[in-house]
Order: sequence, then C-alpha cells, then structure tokens
Amino acid sequence: MGLAGLARHAGALIDAIAPEAIGPLAARGQTVSCAKGCGACCRQAVPLSPADVLLLDEAMEAMPQDRRNEVEAGFVRIGQALREADLFDAPLLDRGAEYFALRLPCPFLSEEACGAHSHRPLVCREHLVSSPSEWCGNPFGRSVRMVDVPVSVGEAVAEMVGGLLSGREDIPLARFPAWLAATPEIRGLTWNGAWLLDKLAAACLSRLG
Repeated sequence: MGLAGLARHAGALIDAIAPEAIGPLAARGQTVSCAKGCGACCRQAVPLSPADVLLLDEAMEAMPQDRRNEVEAGFVRIGQALREADLFDAPLLDRGAEYFALRLPCPFLSEEACGAHSHRPLVCREHLVSSPSEWCGNPFGRSVRMVDVPVSVGEAVAEMVGGLLSGREDIPLARFPAWLAATPEIRGLTWNGAWLLDKLAAACLSRLG
C-alpha cells in the first residue's frame, strides 16, 4: 500500500468518527455550520502530509483534462499572488493570517464547494465548526468554535508518515505541485498494507490515552 491508500483509509476513519463528535452538539442546541456552498475555510494555508499530497495527486490524475488545466492554473495564480505579496518563499504555515488575507481560493474549489471532496486533505475532513458560518470569513479576528474530535487522525497520519520517511513534513497546499515535482520518487513507495493499518490504529489509540 502506498501513502495515498493510507490517506484514503484514514479519511474513512475520520468519517466514521465524525458522528461521535457531532452527536453531543444537539444536546447543547448547536449544529455543524459547515455545508456545501460555504468555502470560507478554503482560503487558508492548509497543511498537507505527504499522504494528503499523493491522494490529491490521484484526484488530479482522474480529472478530465480541462478540469485539470483549471486546477493547475489555480496553483499558478496562487504563486503569482504570493510573489506580488512577497510571500513566495515565506513559511506559509507560520504566516497563515497573511496568507488568508490574500483571499486565494483553493485551486480545487469550484462554486464554493470542494472539487476533490472524496480526496480532500485529512485536516479539511476534521475542520468542523459550530459557530456561525460568517465568522469563518475572518477566522483570525474572532474565536471560531471548532468541533472537538475524539482523536485527530490527521495528526496521527502526519507523525506516522514522518516516521516512515525522513522526518515529519507539513506541506502548504499552495506548494503541493512544486513539492511533488521535487519528490517524484514518493509515488513509488509502498509498505505492507496490513502493517500500515495496524500502525495507524496504534497511533490513533495512543492519542486516546
């Protein structure tokens, strides 16, 4: 199994855990504000693990060529905007507020909905809020109320993949194509699938203790 397969199984685990996190909201008179058509959070410097990168790469490979061209053009526009803002070489994950202020839509966003929903990054799957959706338009200016998840599968995967490779690496979504172009050999890496899933389960369980 490759890292894309690991991310796919981890995503299914997040989807299975989500009801456990969402259920208690009703008792407090709250609901999850996130819904199709609200892409406010899709303008952040999203951190990806290499597993997320490879899953998104699969999504792009499966796209019709015209849609893939649109996504690639979106990354080019982000690069140009970062150059103009003098952020092209900046550590984007440490300068999230500045990045968000540029209001650069994720290249996969289409009509304010995720165009790679089944392949979306793990951090996106776990990003659920119960505060009013309009607050997400300025998440650095007020306290967006996040839904607590029992365990962050995305964090478990990021650290696990760091152990499999040469150390943990958090890749800003904006740098996804460049990172993959510079690390093409990662596509061919595989491990025993049962071993990977056992390791994922152990990493998640350790976070529950």
